[in-house]
Order: sequence, then structure tokens, then C-alpha cells
Amino acid sequence: MRKVYLSFYLLLFTSYLAIGQTWSAVGTQTYAPGNATFLGIYNGQLFAGVSNLVACSPRATVLEWSGSSWVTTSGLAGASANTSIIYNNNLIIGGALSTPIQNVAEWGDTAWNAMGGGTLGTNALVEYNGNLYSGGLSDFEVWAGHGWTVADKGAINSVYAFAVYNGSLYAGGNFAQASGVANNIAMRGDTSWETVGSGINGSIYALTTYNGELYAAGFFDSAGGKYASNIAVWNDTNWAPVGGGVNFIVLTMTVFNGQLIVGGEFDSAGGKPANYIAAWNGSAWSALGNGVNNNVTCLAAYDSVLYVGGDFTSTGGIAAHNIAQWTPNPAGINELSSSNSVTVYPNPGNGVFILQASSQWLLANSRLEVYNVLGQQIANSQWPLANSSIKIDISGQPAGIYLYRITSGKGESISSGKLILQR
Repeated sequence: MRKVYLSFYLLLFTSYLAIGQTWSAVGTQTYAPGNATFLGIYNGQLFAGVSNLVACSPRATVLEWSGSSWVTTSGLAGASANTSIIYNNNLIIGGALSTPIQNVAEWGDTAWNAMGGGTLGTNALVEYNGNLYSGGLSDFEVWAGHGWTVADKGAINSVYAFAVYNGSLYAGGNFAQASGVANNIAMRGDTSWETVGSGINGSIYALTTYNGELYAAGFFDSAGGKYASNIAVWNDTNWAPVGGGVNFIVLTMTVFNGQLIVGGEFDSAGGKPANYIAAWNGSAWSALGNGVNNNVTCLAAYDSVLYVGGDFTSTGGIAAHNIAQWTPNPAGINELSSSNSVTVYPNPGNGVFILQASSQWLLANSRLEVYNVLGQQIANSQWPLANSSIKIDISGQPAGIYLYRITSGKGESISSGKLILQR
């Protein structure tokens, strides 16, 4: 009888490995009042910027997820909140705002506060060399601690994205020149903006780094004079296409679970179906399940979950109005090599398991998570610093097979395995 019982769970476990990657709404509430414009994590809480029409005019709202419902934050007015950043341990947002001050605001835990006299316009924010910079439709500005000052008058405009790569600041957008540098992307030198190869022939809406290279995405078909369909990669010397690219506009990018995630207005990546969101692993494109049913405009990764925002109403057949979450298959993890092994004992066991690493520093600051065969997380724990072992107790769960995974402090997958709970 026990053989039959374990075989049944092994069958479920195998099935889960194939379909365990799941989409869901954020919590049980599936409605956010407006199209999502940014997603950000602050003090462990999810914040979302949304924009909707009120009396035929756009209105910005920033929501905070309480764990069960969306709560509207106070003290904000304007047309849109487009971007966010954590700077000096504070949440800063930018957009087309009028209250509490023009175009930029700081969260004060109960309401939004002014930052000096505001900016001339903010589409993107970045921290570089300890300073906070804003890019928008006009000037490149820097926060001086009490107010904003123009760093380069008219040198760079229509900026939609920033990234720091190899110690240098890069800006992307829809600009003809930055201090004489053409083609929609520029690198900040000591005193002026510098060329990035021969640039890109269309608008850039997202910049990020992945696997030691700089990725630029938007609406274009050429980078450095080479064909590149809406996404390209810069290796500090040359531009190159990214596996055939995607077939329409990319609006957002982030790195999650060891992959580059892109979202936008496309339905194909690398020639394969991918509904508005796709993953690049450095060599090939893949879809994230069935994706969503309309545009993806923003992404945020936190605690092994990818949050996705945009202008959609469902994902994978599940109602998820404008904000959803993607939980990857915990089995999609590279096992540790034998020299970096994790031993589990007793296994099978009665629900209390010890995971032993080969080195006390190997898994320091990593995170242990345990899932059942339905893909539901049932336990988690932070691996203790300078400790080679950790105890996990799932004795309150039914007998069966469970999956553990270990991720680094950066969310990178480290190891996985089975826990067999017997009575």
C-alpha cells in the first residue's frame, strides 16, 4: 500500500515539474483601478502606480498592497506616476505629477511629500555615484539634498530609461543628440555625454544589465548598424541582436530567477509565441506560461515572485486586472555540484528535516522555501549566517513528497531537492 501511495505522489510531483510555473492574481482581489504604470518594492511592501480616466482626463494613483487588498495612498495628484526608486532608504516616484510638488515625490509612510521644488519632468530615476538623477522630456537633473538642479541644460531630453553598467551611467530614450552624441542612447562621461557605438535607430524604453552586458529595448530594428528586433545587447564594444528579438515594442525589463524578463506589446519572442511577456536565458527565448491578454508595462521581482503590471484583464485564464504574479517552477534550478552539496536527514522523515551544507559560508544569507505538489509554498526560512545547517518543520502537513529550493540573497537559484514526509 505504501508503494502505491508513494507512486501516486511521485506521479503528482512529476506532473508538477511540467506545469508548476503558475500565474495568479495578486492575492484574492483581482482589480486595481487603472492601468499599471510602475511596480516597486519598499520595506517588503508592493507599491503600484496606476493611471485611469476621470472626466476624460488621466489621473495618477499610487496603491499599496496590504496583503489582502489595494490601499490608495494619500497626498498625490497628477496625470501619471511612471517610475520609482529606493534612494537613501526612501521610496521616490516620478511622473507627470502636480501634488505634492511638480513631477516627483517621496513617500513618508502615511502620505507623499514634496522634494524641493520638483523637476521639469520625470520619466526615469537612477542613483549614480551616490546621487539621484531624473530624466524626462527636457533636462537631465540632479537632486542636491534640498532641491533639483539642471546637470545638462538641453543636452539630453526625452529620456525614458537609465542603467549603470561597468561603472558608467547610460541613458536611453528618443533623442537625436546628447552633447552632440546621436541615436537614442548615450553614456555619461566625466563632463559630457558620449557615444555608444553608432547607437540605435528607434526609441529606447528600457535599459538593464544581465550576465555582465547592457541590454536596451524599445521600438527599433537596428543597433550599431546590425539588425535587432526591438532588443539589443551591448558588450562595451559592440552591439548585437538578442536571439531574433521580439516582434513588437518592449516597454519594460528586469532580471528574475537567473533570466532576463521583458514585457511589452509583442506576441512572439525568438519566433515562438509569447503573449506580451517573455524570458531570455542568455541563449534562447521562452514564454512565461500563457502570458497575459494585453500589454505589459512594468515588472518587479521580490521574494521569488515576479510581479507584472500593465493593461490586461486575465492571465492563463485567471482574472487578474492589470496586476498579476508569476511563480516559477521551483524545480527549474541547477543542482549544486558534489563539492557544494546539501544533505537532507532524516529523509524520509516525520516532518522535521535538517539540511546540511558542505560549508558554513556556502549558503549564508540564502533563503529556503518548501512547496507542496500543487506549487503552494508551505514554509520558508532565512539560512542563518555562518551556520552550515538549518532545520525546517513541515510536520503539520499531510504525508507525501515536497520540494525544497534554496535561492541566494539576489534571488538566484542555488539548489533544490525532495523532502519525503511519512507517518
